[in-house]
Amino acid sequence: MNIPALRAETNQSSYFPGDEFAFRILFDLPHVELAQLSNVTVNLNRVDVARNQFALSFGATPHVQGNIASIIQNLPQDLRPGIYVIDAVNLRWDSACEIIQPQSVAIGPIFFAIRSLGEAAIGLDQLAESVRGLQLQRWAYTTREIHTQACVGQGTGVPYRVLVFGVGCLIHAPQQLEGFSVTPLGRGFSHARLHEIVNTTLYKLGLGGIEFKDTVEAQYERSTPTFLIEYSRVLATDHVDALNHCRQHADLIFELLGLDRGHKPCEFYSMALDQNSGQQWSNSFGSPIYRGNLLPDADPASAANLIEVATPKLERTPFLRLLLRSYAEATSEADPGIALLRSWSVLELLADREISSGNPITYPDGKLILNRKGNPKDTNAKEARVYQLIMNSNPLVQSMTRTVDGREQHLLLGGDKHSPSYTPNTIILSVWDVVRAAYAIRNCVAHEGYFSEREIDPDNEDQILAAHLILDTPLDPRRWVRDTAELAVLQKLRSV
Repeated sequence: MNIPALRAETNQSSYFPGDEFAFRILFDLPHVELAQLSNVTVNLNRVDVARNQFALSFGATPHVQGNIASIIQNLPQDLRPGIYVIDAVNLRWDSACEIIQPQSVAIGPIFFAIRSLGEAAIGLDQLAESVRGLQLQRWAYTTREIHTQACVGQGTGVPYRVLVFGVGCLIHAPQQLEGFSVTPLGRGFSHARLHEIVNTTLYKLGLGGIEFKDTVEAQYERSTPTFLIEYSRVLATDHVDALNHCRQHADLIFELLGLDRGHKPCEFYSMALDQNSGQQWSNSFGSPIYRGNLLPDADPASAANLIEVATPKLERTPFLRLLLRSYAEATSEADPGIALLRSWSVLELLADREISSGNPITYPDGKLILNRKGNPKDTNAKEARVYQLIMNSNPLVQSMTRTVDGREQHLLLGGDKHSPSYTPNTIILSVWDVVRAAYAIRNCVAHEGYFSEREIDPDNEDQILAAHLILDTPLDPRRWVRDTAELAVLQKLRSV
């Protein structure tokens, strides 16, 4: 629900970091009960050429005088100089019997500047000129012409506008990038056709029909969130070239949006429009399946930032594409054993490239890790290479707790008795212990198709350890391997 405001304003057009920042909203009193207004939350975004970047959010109980609500906040000392904007404000209303959820107040964008130390005050005219300059730069950025591989360096071709529709990722805010955008459509699929198919069949079988329920329709729509990837101007040899280029690029975006979301979104329709003739070409509708991933949106620009940084790396690095797709398969797998097998494969791919063979592995204190025969364990073994890969990333000490039958179980991974969270009842576990337990699970799945913590080989110490961790501790090696693979993929995305 949007609540109209007559006007909103800041007390200055420019500030230094650390200055007192005052924000006021003038309401239309007949429509707003200001006496019950308990909190005003303001989001500040820094205006960059590419897109607005989230900078700061703060809230306070407002001071109300007449039809004006105002809040005051000291700006952070580390706020970067530049142009900032407020384009939405959340309000919370309290009553004697309930707290109503925050609602947005509709206001136009309010711009102000953060100055460098020693810089003169920036007036409204100068501020407006800076905003206009940024808007022109952003227009050039968002409409940048994209060239297919066949047209790179040629300077000739046909300009197309390309639309790729995706499903399977809930995106809360539009994501603007250079030459293309990702926009949530706010609608999902209907199950009406499925209902019709079932009913037709049931009637043929003489079993009668089933009721069409609006609640089921709403649930189905929520479970199939849709979005649009739009390429504003693509120079291509023909519509096939334009569609192929953009669909391949969009698939990389799907991989990124599916990273650690439990499901990779996919295309269900695409179209190319010749911008000279107006002629249109489209692909057939696809058949997607959705498992419930959610794209977090604490920072509205986070998805665009990830896509902007990572997509060029994926385009030029085939190994990185293999790594990302392998991990996406792991996160989309419902079976925990098979998911571990796939997550382990990600770690093994990295370890084979980055860890040399024949080197002994050690505990963090330098003590050699020995095999069952009492000889030093070395990186000729796959599990040892994976262990060394993990240790090279300087893993943090992890403290885990769970409550079973009213008693707390506390586990410390990678720490010792000198760790701050250690207690006499703490289970201390080394990273090597978890790696060898996870590898035992991996081998069972790879050789038998499954791992059961209740059906283990009583002579296999690693399987015994794996079952103990799953049944009796807060640490499940299957989940730990998934989280470790995620961290390794993200580190590789940043480092390439």
